[in-house]
Amino acid sequence: MTRHRIRLALVLALSLALAGPVTAAPALPAPPDARVESVTGASTVNGMQLAIRRFQVSRSTDLVLRYYRQLWHSPRKELPGYLENSFGPWQMITRLDGEYFLSVQVQPAGPGESWGYLAVSHLDPAKARLKPGNGFPMMDGSSVINDIPSDDIGKRARTLLLANGFSAAANADYYRGHYADRGWQLAMESGSDTGHTRILQFQRTGAEVTVTVHGLDKGAVVVANSVEY
Repeated sequence: MTRHRIRLALVLALSLALAGPVTAAPALPAPPDARVESVTGASTVNGMQLAIRRFQVSRSTDLVLRYYRQLWHSPRKELPGYLENSFGPWQMITRLDGEYFLSVQVQPAGPGESWGYLAVSHLDPAKARLKPGNGFPMMDGSSVINDIPSDDIGKRARTLLLANGFSAAANADYYRGHYADRGWQLAMESGSDTGHTRILQFQRTGAEVTVTVHGLDKGAVVVANSVEY
């Protein structure tokens, strides 16, 4: 994970150095025949402008990745056509296009089915970089992979993706205790101590938090969605 972050940071830096005047955002097509919906309105990721869509398609993750490898096979100036990485159940393929960063992350949704996210972010070095994960509870040693806040009419939302070396059960215990100590109600919980996935939803007046924990061989990946109304 650390090596990937270093490599990505170097590529982002080179992209910004090569970028010219601000241009229109490049298109990021969904996989053919995919069902697509918008996830966020006006959003930022660590201080960067971002647009996110969710997709589901009757194709395997391998076929989805193959589509983007073919679409992005040609390099951009001194940069590779694309980079690939994986974390937990997710496969990710990314591309730098001028001053824009294109990202596709996908995981299986059943036999021959996949779902994931499409994101286009504007790389603006003049914007302040927020500290990922700032203010959100997490177990010691957790690594924040992504932190996406969004402001839509009538609500403020935030989605975080993080990983740590603890089990799914330990993460579930941590969040159950954290929110109970602060007066939140446990509205829903699914999964078991022996399962690989745990889902917990906490509520209080004007807010709710849903925490999904995916257990790995060593550690877990946590996806947290918080909403304030």
